Amino acid sequence: MYVVPPSKVTKKDIEMVIQKALKNVREEGYKLVDVSFLWMPYFRVECIYQDEIGISEQGETSLNAMLYSDVLSSEDLMVLFRPKFLKYGFKMLREIRIEESLRKYREIEGSVADVDFRKVSGKLLTLIKNIKESLAELKPKLETEQDFGVARLFVGSRYAYERLTSKLHREGFEALEKEVAHYRSMEILIKLFLDLDVLPQTLQIRKKEEFYFPYLLIRVEKEEEGETQRKYLFVELVKQGKIFKKFYEDSIFTRLIENYKELQQIMENLT
Repeated sequence: MYVVPPSKVTKKDIEMVIQKALKNVREEGYKLVDVSFLWMPYFRVECIYQDEIGISEQGETSLNAMLYSDVLSSEDLMVLFRPKFLKYGFKMLREIRIEESLRKYREIEGSVADVDFRKVSGKLLTLIKNIKESLAELKPKLETEQDFGVARLFVGSRYAYERLTSKLHREGFEALEKEVAHYRSMEILIKLFLDLDVLPQTLQIRKKEEFYFPYLLIRVEKEEEGETQRKYLFVELVKQGKIFKKFYEDSIFTRLIENYKELQQIMENLT
């Protein structure tokens, strides 16, 4: 079993990050129920693709192998990729030393989902096609609106310009800018998460190997209208400089778990 070794952490370190992760959910009435030491499975994958003129390229990233599900939308699927995890290097579990501060927690090995990589490739390629088509349609409209905005240079004051342009027109221009910004952001994220230089014409994702990344899994609960409401908070156990990176209630992991019963069942089986 290949793993990314957790950083050296003291009891004080762990207590600090747990308290920080709990801060927001306590305000919502949640209480701490359990903390576990979770090995989250990931697939190291290669992304083979062709650009607009047919030149073949290749990228490499990692895909969460526990929270994957066929029911995920392409947008949710995107954020299960973690390219940065490949920079840490893997070791055999038996070759590393687990700190005493972590040994007090129940150690869990996350289950590995059956990932259909052809379906993953297809969903992402559909998303990429939609982004390309949307930007191709919106950019000319935005440029036309920006050209109209040059009129402001010839009408004097800001108030004169605003009298010239109707409120409806201004709001429409702002909405158009936001829509273009959204698709441009999606383009950047896709290239970042999949390690791509450009948005591709074709895409094939292939599994290379499996490894595990260390997390603290924090379970919190509250009673609401006679029912138990449950959330899971994730804290990476690999330091980013002097801090730990935290995922809490608005993170992708929690959102996926809350949205899909299949993933909720996975977490319940673990705990």
